[in-house]
Amino acid sequence: MLRKRLGSYAAVYQEAFPLIINYSGGNARQAMRLLNAYYFRRTQGKNNHQEAMALACLQVSKDLLSIPYRRFPTDIFTVVKRDKYIEGSLFSDPKISAGSTDAVYHNWLFIQGEPDSATPTQWPAIINPLIDGAIEWQADAPRTLEEEAVRNWAHDHGISPLGLNVPTNDNGEPAWNGLWEKIELSSEEDVLNIVGLLEEIGAGLFGIERQDRIVITYQNREGLDAVRDFLVGEANTYSYFSCNEIILEGGEDSNPVIELLTRLTEPDSGCIYSVEFTGEWTESQLRNLDHRRDLFSDLQMLWWIQQDDLKRYLRFWPQLRQFFRFYRLEDELWRGISTEEIQADINFIKSISDETDPEGVRRLQNVLSYLEGLGSEA
Repeated sequence: MLRKRLGSYAAVYQEAFPLIINYSGGNARQAMRLLNAYYFRRTQGKNNHQEAMALACLQVSKDLLSIPYRRFPTDIFTVVKRDKYIEGSLFSDPKISAGSTDAVYHNWLFIQGEPDSATPTQWPAIINPLIDGAIEWQADAPRTLEEEAVRNWAHDHGISPLGLNVPTNDNGEPAWNGLWEKIELSSEEDVLNIVGLLEEIGAGLFGIERQDRIVITYQNREGLDAVRDFLVGEANTYSYFSCNEIILEGGEDSNPVIELLTRLTEPDSGCIYSVEFTGEWTESQLRNLDHRRDLFSDLQMLWWIQQDDLKRYLRFWPQLRQFFRFYRLEDELWRGISTEEIQADINFIKSISDETDPEGVRRLQNVLSYLEGLGSEA
């Protein structure tokens, strides 16, 4: 499968295959995500083998761990690590079935096979190797007031405290002021081209384990459709994802919030909601949207907002600006993306899809046409 994904490049990067297999825990989808992240780091990030593998593992493990920590079944993990199996009754016990189901559904645990006839309720299982390596398997020391404050902040913002590191000064002492500044600036924009954007949001936004809310801001609208097609097309090299495209037009004679709520009447957690903001949004419309923040908590949302408009919106969004991550596209948008890479991804999706006209192929064909058009203009 890994060789098929890389095609003619397999021989160049096959040194990574044993590690990818090891860190995948036998899960094919995780192996593909690790391979894609590794290949991206080698080709676009220009990292060496060891750096690329470490960064690939970090990227995929961050996606697995970006969850509300109250849902993390640490007690179940402790037992599975010790016994190497999960008791089948855990899935039927109303008190703990949610944690057991989450552990398997979100790939935090991997079922290794069927129970032995002598122990028919004991399902062989392992902790996902990337999760296992991220957990500190020892009793916690009592937390300081500052540490509790950070964990409470993470809880309020739907962030897992796992992996939250406290910065230290030159004397090795906690530098709390620096952390507070980092928290306060957490909604500011990163300026990225399409390669950087895919690296930042790709695996997270397009993973069923997460519900990401991302704002992408731009200076000029030209090429924006191709950007969206590229992101959705690349998502389909991981797994099948549909995209629900919504255009919300603000203004005195419009009801954009009602329009959005109507489109979300029967939300699909496996769908990417791509929302483009147009028109002259009023203050009341912006505040109304801010008050609806919790409606978006279980959805994967990608909002597209013109740069100058966003600067005006943010002062009316004290809740939403904490709920979303912000990225700004730079002018040299397609630097580092070649038509050959796009064509290779098109061929790969065709090879793994049973559909006659896969959405990923249609999206990437649009991108290919757009890039070829840019080349002819040059």
